Amino acid sequence: MNLLSNKQNDAGVRDKLIFLFAVVSFCFPKAGTATAGLPLTVSMFLFLSALAANARELSKKQFTLAYAILFIIMGVSSIITVLLNLGNITAMNIAYILVLLSSPLTYQLGLKFDLSQSKIIVSAALIFLGSFSLVQWIFGVRETAVAGLTIAFGEDYAKKQIIREGIGISKIPSTYQNGTLLAPFLIIGIAFLLEIKNKTRSAYFAIVLGIIGLILSGSRSSIFAVVCILPVLLFRVIKRAQDRQLRLIVMAFSLLPTAVVLLALFSNSFLKGLTGYIFEIYIGFTQSDTTFSGRTVQWTDFISIILTLDTGGLFRFMFSGIP
Repeated sequence: MNLLSNKQNDAGVRDKLIFLFAVVSFCFPKAGTATAGLPLTVSMFLFLSALAANARELSKKQFTLAYAILFIIMGVSSIITVLLNLGNITAMNIAYILVLLSSPLTYQLGLKFDLSQSKIIVSAALIFLGSFSLVQWIFGVRETAVAGLTIAFGEDYAKKQIIREGIGISKIPSTYQNGTLLAPFLIIGIAFLLEIKNKTRSAYFAIVLGIIGLILSGSRSSIFAVVCILPVLLFRVIKRAQDRQLRLIVMAFSLLPTAVVLLALFSNSFLKGLTGYIFEIYIGFTQSDTTFSGRTVQWTDFISIILTLDTGGLFRFMFSGIP
């Protein structure tokens, strides 16, 4: 009896470690410190702890062939990259490689959660991140920074990509230090909750705040992707929605213009500030920078280089990228 109780307690501790890892990774991915430019985050420590605690259980899982191939490709690519750049490898490069090689194991840890647990974690993360994005937009990114929690000790927002030169508009990063890093997680989280059939009120609330955080993130590439897939997502949601859910969706869309009108009546400066921010960061800045911060030029050069590669060069590129 005692042996069974001890096993249950051990399993409970292992599950709690995975739960903490997920919550911290989603909500406070940059919590920790930076030493000589090398980030040492709480999330990283929890990841290693969760892996160590669940090592025996993970080793018993049936890894698919695709999973094994993924590890082999990443491992070979990393080894070739290191060998080809022995004189230029830094501690940061090694850290990137180690994180890359271990990252697929997060999928195995994630299998410990069922749908209801995942829904709670993702909903809570979107609510927190969207709310904190609003707080940052109202009071300022630097003004609301909490060293060691929303930004690592030893790092400064002044060195991050939160200010666009010329227009002085912040890219609101919430706790991700960069809006371009925040936006993909918000998109994945919103899509995940949209796909759930039996949504709770908190899930709808999380979707709304997730969208607000996404808009404030200032990530133009992410917004462009969302605009492209939005019709498909809405069609899927409406098609699968039950009568009650459909009424909630229609109500949410009908409340949106009402909320805008109320904001205009009672807080005109707030509405002007928000609409002005959205226009400048997505429309105004794009008009003044049609290369999307040089990305279209980079992609053009990237494709041109690939087209000039011979068979050996293409093989090298597939494993280690362009030098």
